[in-house]
Amino acid sequence: MDNVQAHTADVSFDWDLTNVLNGTQKISYLDAEGDLQTLNPSDIEGMCFQITVGRATDITPSDRYHQQVFSAVPDFSNCGASGSVNDANLTSDYYQKIFGMKTDQDGTSDSADIYAKTVSYQSFKRTASGSFNEMSANGATKGHYTIPLIGLEANTLYGNTVESNCQDSCDVANQVASFRSAVEQRSRELYAQGVQSKTKIDVRRLQIGIQLKVSNSSSYVEQCNADVSVTDKGTCRFIDPASYLSRYGNNLPQDDSHWDDATAGWAYVPDFHTMVEPTPYSSSDDLPGKLKDSVSVDNGVAKAEQQTRIYLKNKPSSSNSGNMFWYAYVYDGTPKKIHGTDGSPYVIVKKDKSGRYYVDGILPKSTTGDHVISVVDKLGTVCDWGTVSVVPSDSVLMFRLYNKYTGEHFYTSAEEERDALVKIGWRNENLGWVAPRQSGVKVYRLYNPYVMGGDHHYTSDEHERDALVKAGWRYEGVGWYSGGEAPVYRQYNPNAKTGTHNYTTSKVENDALVKLGWRAEGTGWYAVM
Repeated sequence: MDNVQAHTADVSFDWDLTNVLNGTQKISYLDAEGDLQTLNPSDIEGMCFQITVGRATDITPSDRYHQQVFSAVPDFSNCGASGSVNDANLTSDYYQKIFGMKTDQDGTSDSADIYAKTVSYQSFKRTASGSFNEMSANGATKGHYTIPLIGLEANTLYGNTVESNCQDSCDVANQVASFRSAVEQRSRELYAQGVQSKTKIDVRRLQIGIQLKVSNSSSYVEQCNADVSVTDKGTCRFIDPASYLSRYGNNLPQDDSHWDDATAGWAYVPDFHTMVEPTPYSSSDDLPGKLKDSVSVDNGVAKAEQQTRIYLKNKPSSSNSGNMFWYAYVYDGTPKKIHGTDGSPYVIVKKDKSGRYYVDGILPKSTTGDHVISVVDKLGTVCDWGTVSVVPSDSVLMFRLYNKYTGEHFYTSAEEERDALVKIGWRNENLGWVAPRQSGVKVYRLYNPYVMGGDHHYTSDEHERDALVKAGWRYEGVGWYSGGEAPVYRQYNPNAKTGTHNYTTSKVENDALVKLGWRAEGTGWYAVM
């Protein structure tokens, strides 16, 4: 185990499939008729690494089977399974369903039976697909690999518990019981001791394994695809590299000669304890002054409840190398955690193409206005912080652009339109103001094609809109909405042919233009900020 943090750890291991690929180690399975078959090594196209995590903390024993939902949630990146969730599709909702602690009770539908009334547990699978050539330029059949394990609980022991009914010679290395079987066994033991109420337990499983990816033309895949009992055909291309551990694994023959390598595709991960999650400064006043204004966001504005990219001014130190799972907080009186975009209780430090470091996070719903955001490393050391304006999620960012050839200022909420104009020479003046999404008074957009370079005009006055349309201006619909408490001032240049109007939330800009000869026309509309 490397880089163990509060909610993550890197699992590193050596893998060697040389004997499998040269045919020395046979991969056997039972077909639909119960006959023993051997997988052809030439049918192996790649492999899929996987980690299974299980941890049960309490149980209510019973004298009979009860329905539980140990397998009712989506698998996380399960090799080939159509119902799995990969990293790119992980959402806040999925994060809790997959990685969160659960308490299952009797009578839950779509569930597995277990010898207990209730169980509190954490159980999930994480996989990383790849092929031999992707992992080694020369197509090596052995090597070293690291999987970042996420979804862990802070300040928690993970690993493997030895079965309590094992003799002295029984250790973790030869345990083959599944997590569910281990939990059930513990329930039976407690009930035999007269325990029938909710009781704390410590049952843990943490295993690393390999599944082999086989070709579609292999007899194994053909039989699997033809089997009507296999509902997820995506799993047909994966087989465990151990004798008989296939889709017919429940029908293993009682032949001891075939059990020697029953765990050949799995290894137990040594016990480790996750770190305590760092405690943030209780007040933004306590943050290091020398790091002030070292964070920034796109357009200078962040939206609550939506993905926000927070740029870091300071380069992460070498001591924070590898997968950097950090923490971010927004101060709204007290610090509130900024969750990762996938719902994780941390943010991941990354670097964009220009070399800037950043984290992506979701700000809390109730956070609006100017607030301090801090980003700390895994040890709680503040690395960057600064003040950011946060607006409601149901607002629209209005971008402002300038054409130096016509003198026109243009305003749009469409990033595609903004980027297209910048590409042909308009100057991006970033954020003009923030408007309501679809509430308040409508602001109309019109275009005059008859002046050199064209000209746009914006108004919330229907009479002005209709008069301009009658004079030949082209109506382009509703541009945005007026609403909020921030006035957007309107100025008119009587000496210009194009760009005759300017709109700004800045009273300073308004007064400066009026001083230069522009005519103040009051408030055009209102903005959120």
